This record gives sequence, structure tokens and C-alpha cells, in this order.
Amino acid sequence: MGLPCFELIYVYEDVNFDGSKHELVNCHYFGGDYAGTEGTKELWQEVFDFITESYDEEVLEKIYINGDGADWIRTGAGMHAKARFVLDRFHMHKYIISATSHLKDSAQDARSEIYRAINGKRKWAAEEAFDKIPHVIESEIKAKAVESAKNYILGNWA
Repeated sequence: MGLPCFELIYVYEDVNFDGSKHELVNCHYFGGDYAGTEGTKELWQEVFDFITESYDEEVLEKIYINGDGADWIRTGAGMHAKARFVLDRFHMHKYIISATSHLKDSAQDARSEIYRAINGKRKWAAEEAFDKIPHVIESEIKAKAVESAKNYILGNWA
């Protein structure tokens, strides 16, 4: 039998920025050990029931499901018509850093190009930016890291 998998979801309305501090507005937490597919669906149903009880869904335009792309997170995006998966910034940055950290002086340029493509919602441009990197590296291990990062970012493109 495997280890329990604790899943945590938090629903919030907005984020207040106060200098270096971020505060979630009207945050509500859901979580526990929800085993398997049925457990995951049960957890998401609790979340969507809360949303239905707490908000006017006719006014609610979108429900963003922000995470790392794990199956249990994507399950939630498929359970509500207004839900949309979005890759979280932590994991996005982690993979972009992994793909570019070995570039030394040109690392920041490569990162900027990738971020511009992502912020501009140009998937093809992000793919092109990742495809340029292997041409300036010699290590097969680094090339695999670049390919892994590219596949992760493009595979989780929303």
C-alpha cells in the first residue's frame, strides 16, 4: 500500500500585494487524504459545491485552477464548465531556470525570450525559443533538461 497523498485546494477571490507580502482575499481551504480517482472527484465536488453556494455563478466568468499539471489537479478543470487549468508560476519558473541556467551570460536573454512568448500567449514562439538552446550547449544531459522543460511548459500550456 502506498503512502497517503494529501491534496490541498484553496479558493480565493483576489490577491492583495503589500510590498513584499501577498495576501489571499476570502481564502477557503479544502484538503485531506482523498485516495484514487473517486476520492479526487469527491474533493473537487466539495470545492465546486462551495463555489455554487458562495458565489453567483451567472456573474462568475472563470474559475482558474492553478497548479503543477498533476492529474488530480487537471481533474478539477474537467469537472466544471467555467474551470480552466493554469500552470502555476513556481513550476513554470523552475523549468525555465532548469532549461537556461547553464547558458551563463545569455541565460537572462533566453529566459526573457521565453517569458515574452508566454506572456504574449504565443506558444509557437516559446517552442522556438526552447529549440534555440540546444544549438549553444555541448552536454547531452543539459540538452535533455532543455527538452524536458520544453515538453513540460508546452504540455501544460493553457
